[in-house]
Amino acid sequence: MGACAGSAMPTEPAAERIAEQTAAPPQGASAGTLLASSPAKSADASARTPATASEAFAEHMQAVFAKDMDKVLKGFAENARFRVYWGNTGEFNEYLGHAGIREWYENEFYGKLGDMSDLKAPIRGREENMCFFAWEAPQRGFTRCFDTVVFEDTAEGWKIKYQNVTGSRDSTVGGVARSCPPTTASEAFEEHMQAVF
Repeated sequence: MGACAGSAMPTEPAAERIAEQTAAPPQGASAGTLLASSPAKSADASARTPATASEAFAEHMQAVFAKDMDKVLKGFAENARFRVYWGNTGEFNEYLGHAGIREWYENEFYGKLGDMSDLKAPIRGREENMCFFAWEAPQRGFTRCFDTVVFEDTAEGWKIKYQNVTGSRDSTVGGVARSCPPTTASEAFEEHMQAVF
């Protein structure tokens, strides 16, 4: 048996998987919105635990964009592993548990993204207990970034067990090339003009 062999992980029903597997943000979603709120969620979502990996992911992303560290950490298992590899520099770091994950978010993510105004996540999806998304914040030096987030069903609900981030990070900001293709004619023209001049 290979290194990945082990006991089977519980998975969500197929209907739940299909409902969240589109590859583009919902129509009219604001920048940074990865999953729309589920209409089936109760109004008092903070009083209960996520019933599915999709719910856990949606709650996690809402906490990330709200910069609510307590809620961000609530989405991770106590022994979670958070790995980051910057392909353009070869830098690799692993953050363990809540203390390490807090360090990543406060110093590396929030600390470098500022108001997060140019953060975009144009691609997202899910397969069984793994969510994935591509993101960029080119004016802050983050390009070609891709995250995979693996969930496990715990006694406290679905929690993030592993998160892996890869991409390019440039320490200089401003004028960084876009990593994702333009989504509108205006963006394409703007990029063309920047390349010409």
